[in-house]
Amino acid sequence: MNSGLPIDVKYKLSSGLPTDLKKLCFLCGVCIFLLSVSSSLGLFSYCGVAATLIIIEVVPFLVLAVGVDNIFIFVQAFQRDEALTGEELEDRIGRVLGKVGPSMLLTSCAESLAFFLGALTDMPAVRVFSLYSAMAVLLDFLFQITVFVAIMTLDAKREESNRLDICCCVQLDKTKKERNSEGILFKIFKNFYSKALLSKVVRPIVMIMFVGYFCFSVSQIHEIEIGLDQKLSMPDVSINKRSLCC
Repeated sequence: MNSGLPIDVKYKLSSGLPTDLKKLCFLCGVCIFLLSVSSSLGLFSYCGVAATLIIIEVVPFLVLAVGVDNIFIFVQAFQRDEALTGEELEDRIGRVLGKVGPSMLLTSCAESLAFFLGALTDMPAVRVFSLYSAMAVLLDFLFQITVFVAIMTLDAKREESNRLDICCCVQLDKTKKERNSEGILFKIFKNFYSKALLSKVVRPIVMIMFVGYFCFSVSQIHEIEIGLDQKLSMPDVSINKRSLCC
């Protein structure tokens, strides 16, 4: 046994295990959104804006739904991008970020501005919910273009060295490394879904179904009851306890 070999050489494998799954990268993205929610809670708590139970229960899922899109856009754009001749990794990530960054900025600003406008209402619960949501979305974007970009750079270096995703101390044989810039979903939408949707038979069917569903929805608007039943805003257990106390 040669003890002078480095650790990455000792753990080299000859199997073709995938190294571009980016599980750890997306896990860090989830941690970033949790950081944005906790930062929003801490900021407004410091300012004296009291949080409600619905904020703790709803805002994390809301920020995850509207903020995870930026991560998918950035990662997919980087995976489909081809490096230029002699281009450094940092320059390549900066070039990709320059392509998708404006879209990420506009969507995040629009979502945050919409929540801030919702804070203009006179209802205290809605105003507090809008403030917390707007700040969480804004902080999530700031963390994505700073922290996540750094994490993405480290993950790209790991992929270039052909190391496994979670166990980055394990390095595969570089001679058997294969790069596939087009994922399975990309191929499905490109080669099958788009061709089927744009065919001469499917296009009129989709338009007829859309117009029909729209007309049906408009005809049923008058059935909507305006107002909020207070019993719907609380779980049944709370209502039963309140009735017993009374």
